[in-house]
Amino acid sequence: MFFPHSFSFLHKIIARNIQLETNQFKNPTLIYYIIKDPKNQEIVYKSEKLFLTENPSWLPLENTPKIEKDLYEIKFEIYAEKECIFEQKVKLNYLHFLCNKFSEFQVEFPRNTLIFQFQDGFYVLSKNAHEILEKSSPISQKLKANEKSQIESRIPQITKYLQTYHSFSLLKKETRSLKQELGNKISETNEFSDQFNTLTEKLLKIRKSKSIYIFKKKKYLEEKKKIMERKDKIQPRAEKLFENISNLKRGRENLFHEKEELNQINSERVTIISSIVARKEYILQDLRSIFPIKEISGQVGLSIAGVKLPNSSYESYDEEMVSTGFGYVALLLLFLSKYLELPLRYKIIFQGSRSSIQDDVSERGVEYPLFLKGKTKEKFLIGVKFLNKNIEQILHSRNLNIISSSHTLANLLTLMSSGNFSTQSNNQSNLKTFHRNLSIRPEIKLDQVDSNFSN
Repeated sequence: MFFPHSFSFLHKIIARNIQLETNQFKNPTLIYYIIKDPKNQEIVYKSEKLFLTENPSWLPLENTPKIEKDLYEIKFEIYAEKECIFEQKVKLNYLHFLCNKFSEFQVEFPRNTLIFQFQDGFYVLSKNAHEILEKSSPISQKLKANEKSQIESRIPQITKYLQTYHSFSLLKKETRSLKQELGNKISETNEFSDQFNTLTEKLLKIRKSKSIYIFKKKKYLEEKKKIMERKDKIQPRAEKLFENISNLKRGRENLFHEKEELNQINSERVTIISSIVARKEYILQDLRSIFPIKEISGQVGLSIAGVKLPNSSYESYDEEMVSTGFGYVALLLLFLSKYLELPLRYKIIFQGSRSSIQDDVSERGVEYPLFLKGKTKEKFLIGVKFLNKNIEQILHSRNLNIISSSHTLANLLTLMSSGNFSTQSNNQSNLKTFHRNLSIRPEIKLDQVDSNFSN
């Protein structure tokens, strides 16, 4: 039987006559060998460690690691501790046959001889084989005889191997053709598979569309049912709405009639207000003639009804004349408050030249005189101040400017000289605005509403 020589079939490695170039390792040293792949220097096997000897016998290669591709060439290295002391590249297919049993082979081996054991015997390197033949002729004859017998015994094995190789080549060709046919079948199968996948996707889409259609149809029927229910519920409300629209029509007609009546009433009211304003103007004209406010000829100051009334200093004037002047002013303010329908801030108590004014704002019920006789000057000045405040109030209500807070007759003259005495002017303006807004309100087209609801 023929056995190939490769790393996978290597049983054991034996070294003989290991000699170092220098005797640097005097103490006992551990040695081991490493087998590498020469292409990438990857370590594929590492032996156990032995004490340094010339003829180390390592254990057989058991449990060799599995490699992707078998090695027919290895790099053999012997290490002492961590230092490489021997290395050799070995082509396993080019080794020379040594013997079948190593124990029967007694010879002195050359320096650094490596012996490789395979299943069919022991082999050595070419250079070691030549050195062994040169040293011993009997051994040489024995080696030649062993080699010849080995070759003769391997001829039928090689012939059988060649026949097997030829059969394997034919089988390889058939396998290649079958592989090509299989590839064609696979490509056809892939095409059919693609078509099948396309049809499957279309079928899934159709089923999905069908389910969506069924779902939408169901939803449509539900919505239709809800709409019919809502229609039944809305029908009485629509009838009620039409009734409300008819009521709205009647109400609108009534509103138009009432509007006409209101316009008529307002026109009558405007006529009445105009007559009232004219009457007030006539009365106020009478007040101007009754209480004339004029400049004093040849002097600085003003007089009311012929009575001179100063602005601030009252000591140099007759007390009775001053009291009379303020009495006229108080009476005129009472008339203006009544006819202008304007309540005064400070209440005037008219008693002729002994009139007074009452403060109900800060101190309720306290009276301050508008005359000096028998009264303190401080209270008199406070009363005059409150009287001027009433004049300012009327001026503010008429949007008139104040000359000075202490100029009583000057402010009163400004008020009496202006023609803006109509208390109803603002009310009349507001009334006209109301009528204008009422006339431009958008009309509701009830006929159009009826047509929309009927549709």
